[in-house]
Amino acid sequence: MAIRSTLLPLFSLVIVSSSGQNFVPNYSFDDHSSCPSLFNQITLSTSWNKSLVNNVAPHHVDYMHTCGSNDFMAPNGFWGFQAPATGQALAAISTKSPLAPNYRENIYAQLIAPLTPGEFYTLSMKISHTDLTAGATDNLGIRLSTTTDFPVDNFSHLHATSVMSDEVNWVTLSGSIIADSAYAYVGVGNFYTDANTTAVTVCSSCPYVHNEYYIDDICILPHTKNGDPVYCDVAFDPLSTATKDMETLGLTVQPTLVDGSNSLVMIRSNHGEPLHLILMDALGRVVDNSVAIGANGSTTMDVSRLPNGTYTLTTQGSGRAVKGTKLVILR
Repeated sequence: MAIRSTLLPLFSLVIVSSSGQNFVPNYSFDDHSSCPSLFNQITLSTSWNKSLVNNVAPHHVDYMHTCGSNDFMAPNGFWGFQAPATGQALAAISTKSPLAPNYRENIYAQLIAPLTPGEFYTLSMKISHTDLTAGATDNLGIRLSTTTDFPVDNFSHLHATSVMSDEVNWVTLSGSIIADSAYAYVGVGNFYTDANTTAVTVCSSCPYVHNEYYIDDICILPHTKNGDPVYCDVAFDPLSTATKDMETLGLTVQPTLVDGSNSLVMIRSNHGEPLHLILMDALGRVVDNSVAIGANGSTTMDVSRLPNGTYTLTTQGSGRAVKGTKLVILR
């Protein structure tokens, strides 16, 4: 295995805004053109649209609001009781159907502004399984796109890796990426095929066979800001409000044969403070954030499970400095 590392040019962290603006418009579905009263009225929620799957529009993407009527007045929605996580509204989508292969009820919205390639962002959303539906799945999550096309092709930027079945509480799903494109749209749903989705029965006595979820508070936040304490349940150490040049962290990366399998990377630092290490793949997805390194110390990172490719190793310390190191794994 050959492992190469190259220090990337120094760059600056620029604070996007003092408020830590969420890039997702109408992220809690509160704003609306009129109040819901029927099935499949998600488009009444300002900015949100139904995503075509195999050129077929979903026929059951539902919208619940406290101003709604019939079975669409939150918190007593058609699919079961749940108060909005915040605000006055929520959406209801299906992640898989036992009645139609690869049926999805995915939705999307245009972002307030495109993401900046190379910048860190945190993605998060709140999920609650509906208490009147029998099935539950994994893979519900967030996908970014430069267009309004959101295919079901086994990829998303953030998704639940285990079956989500909590029908009492709101569960926050969150993760971080480095944007690799100027993404202008966000999609929410299950972007994995039936063959790659785990579905289980969690309520054999429930009246509906669907795999249905309530969702709320869709969030894309610049990583360099504090998470919004109400709508984005991810908090980060605040950075200086001024632009700051990155410090040189004195990091060296080399392969090591410590374990006899050539599967470890040795990381040494001559920086005078502990550092947290984050390894991301070429798409900006975090593949390892479990390793820390002491002041003027060394550590190892196990890369045996990673496929060949180019990765970015970033380091963060109390000085808020982040430095990118390109890591190429060749076997």
